[in-house]
Amino acid sequence: MTKKVQRIKAKEATQIIAHQTPTILDARTEEEFALSHIEGALRFEGSLLDSLPKNHPVLVYCTIGVRSNRVARQLRNAGFSLVYDMKDGILGWANSELPVVNSAGLPSDSIHTYNKSFSLLLRKGKAVY
Repeated sequence: MTKKVQRIKAKEATQIIAHQTPTILDARTEEEFALSHIEGALRFEGSLLDSLPKNHPVLVYCTIGVRSNRVARQLRNAGFSLVYDMKDGILGWANSELPVVNSAGLPSDSIHTYNKSFSLLLRKGKAVY
C-alpha cells in the first residue's frame, strides 16, 4: 500500500516540528522566502532531492497549499517515506500567530501573499505582494 501525503494545518505542524524535527521545505520563490519563512526552513529546489534522507520526515509549505502539495507529491513519488503538506501554508501559520523570520534570521511581521487576492486571507501580519 502506498502512503499518501498527509495534509495538515499550521497548528498540527507545530506539533510535528516539536516532536519529529522534520526537514522543513518552503515551496515558494526566492523573493517570497527572503521576506519571511518558518525558522529553519530550506527553500525547495529539485537538487535537494538527492541530499535529503528519504526516511526522515519532511514538512512542505507555500502560501496557501497549492505549490506545496505539488512538491509534497513529488517527494512521495521520489521515495520519501513521511511527507507532510501544510495545507493552509504560511498564511495559516501567520494567522495562527506563529513566528516567521526574514533572510537575516530576524523576526518579521511581513508575509508575502503571492498576490493581492490572497492578501485578503491574511489576518495577522503585513501583507506584501
